[in-house]
Amino acid sequence: MHDHLENKWFCIANPVAGRGKALRARKRIEKALRAAGLPFEWHTTQAPGHAISLVSQAISVGYRRFIAIGGDGTGHEVINGMMSQSDLPASELYFSLLPIGTGNDWQRCYSLPRRLNIWVKRLRHGQARWQDIGRIHYWHNGQLQMRYFFNVVGLAYGGYVGKVAASRRWTSFNKAMYLWLVLRCLFEYTLPEAQITFGKNQVQGKVYTIHVGICPWSGGGIRMVPQAQPNNGLLALTWVGAVSRWEVLRAIPLLYNGKIGTHPAVQTTQVQSVHIEPMNQSLIDVEADGEYLGKAPAYIDIIPRALQLWI
Repeated sequence: MHDHLENKWFCIANPVAGRGKALRARKRIEKALRAAGLPFEWHTTQAPGHAISLVSQAISVGYRRFIAIGGDGTGHEVINGMMSQSDLPASELYFSLLPIGTGNDWQRCYSLPRRLNIWVKRLRHGQARWQDIGRIHYWHNGQLQMRYFFNVVGLAYGGYVGKVAASRRWTSFNKAMYLWLVLRCLFEYTLPEAQITFGKNQVQGKVYTIHVGICPWSGGGIRMVPQAQPNNGLLALTWVGAVSRWEVLRAIPLLYNGKIGTHPAVQTTQVQSVHIEPMNQSLIDVEADGEYLGKAPAYIDIIPRALQLWI
C-alpha cells in the first residue's frame, strides 16, 4: 500500500468524448490542476471498457480518488471499475467528473461547473457527498450480464434509441442530436409488450418506454424520471403505456420541463427494485448511462450510499 497515492487523483480521459475535446484540453487541464496544488496522474483510455480495468488496477496499488474526464459514458466505466473490484469497499473511494462531452446529463444533478478554472476550484475545496448506485442484470448474446449505473437506465424505446446511436458509433450527443434521433426512430419502432414487477405490484401490456433512474436527467436534458433523488435509497421508475406517435410528438415539452408524470399514459413511482420481462416474444432493448447493453429480461436494484462523490 502506497500512502502517497491515497490523495493523488487518478484521471481517466476518454479520447473520443466531446469529439476529442478531452485530449485537446489535456495541457490546459494539467496546468490548472498543478496550479491548484492537486496531485494527479493522467491516463487515456484505449478502447471501450478500458477504464474499468484501469480503475481496478489503480485501486490494487493504492489509488483512492478518481476523476472521469469525459461524458456520462466515461463516468459509467469509471464507476463500474470502482464498484466491481474486490480490493476494498467502493464506499471508501472518491469519484469526480470533469464534464467534457456533449451529453453530460449526470453533472446537471450537481450543477458541476463547465468552466475549467471554476471546476478545479470546486475540486480543491470539494466535499464528500454520498450517492446511491444502481445495478442491472440483463442479457447479451445469450449470456446473463451485470452492470452498475450512476444515472439512468432506458428500456423499450429508451433502449432502442441507445442501440441505434451505438450502431452509428456516435461518440457524443447534444440536445438537438438526441431529439432528432428520438423523432427519427419513432417511425420505425413497434411497441413491445412487457410485464413490470415492483414490490407487490405487477403491470402488463404494451409499453412505449421504461426508465429507471438514480438522477433525473438523461438524453441531453430530458427528464423521464423527474422524481429521482440521488441518495434516498430508491430507484425512480417511469413507464409510458401504449401511445401513438402523434401523442409522443405532442408530449415533447413534457420531456424537458419535468412534468412527464402529468401525461395520462405515464406512471411514475419510486421502488427498491424492478423486474422487466418481455411478453409474447417482444424484444426489449436496454441501455444504461447512454451505453447500449443488450436485452431484457432485466432485473434492476439499488445499492444505497454506495459511492462517495467529491464535488
